[in-house]
Amino acid sequence: MTPMKRPTPATVLRRTAGVPAVAALGLVLGTTVLASQAKAAPISHRITLDARRAGLELNYVTHQVQRSCRIDHHVIVNNVRSVTVRVRSRVGNWATTFACVKVRDDLDAIERQLVAAAAPHNHAKAKARRLLTIQHRLLRFAPDLRPVPDTSGLTYGPRDLLVWSFSTGDPLTCQRAGRPREIREMMAEGARVNHETPEHWTLIEAVMLAGACPDRLPVLFRNVSKIGEPEAATAVKRLLEQAS
Repeated sequence: MTPMKRPTPATVLRRTAGVPAVAALGLVLGTTVLASQAKAAPISHRITLDARRAGLELNYVTHQVQRSCRIDHHVIVNNVRSVTVRVRSRVGNWATTFACVKVRDDLDAIERQLVAAAAPHNHAKAKARRLLTIQHRLLRFAPDLRPVPDTSGLTYGPRDLLVWSFSTGDPLTCQRAGRPREIREMMAEGARVNHETPEHWTLIEAVMLAGACPDRLPVLFRNVSKIGEPEAATAVKRLLEQAS
């Protein structure tokens, strides 16, 4: 199960108290004049993102930073000195400031700085590393594992997207582990749409849990057994033990 992609939100332009702003699913862009009001005065932008109300797509935020380094009052300029991104999430708040002279024309540099700033929050870097390590071992050693797993759906990643996602909170998979009814419905949907076996569905869920919230694995296995699939729970538990 790959991280869910959300549509890029439409941007609504507005003015509040005479200050230009951009509002898009929790994004607020404010402008602060640092020197005089002259055209060439260096300025600073601030982007506030609220991950509690909307998912924040890394690619979208990256482009917003670049745009903020280039545009003021809807006019292309070259005197934006810095852009500060502030993120509010269910697991805490953090911020990082970009020097526009260094990143204005470098989207990769913007993304690297965003991911580096996000990495310590909610243990995002460690969770992404753990998930990808387990996934890699399952894919590499699949023929030698017993039972031999169907690894066709193990496509989590890339790393930076996982780090960014985990930094704002744990995935819904962690909550679903404790909901037998939802597990039954999702497993049935997987069988209907993708011809998934109970074992395959459980494996894909379990790999995410092993990375993001390993303490929820026993809950998942217990509830998979509870809905009538104890063999799937036992098989996947054994696979993860071999891959650890």
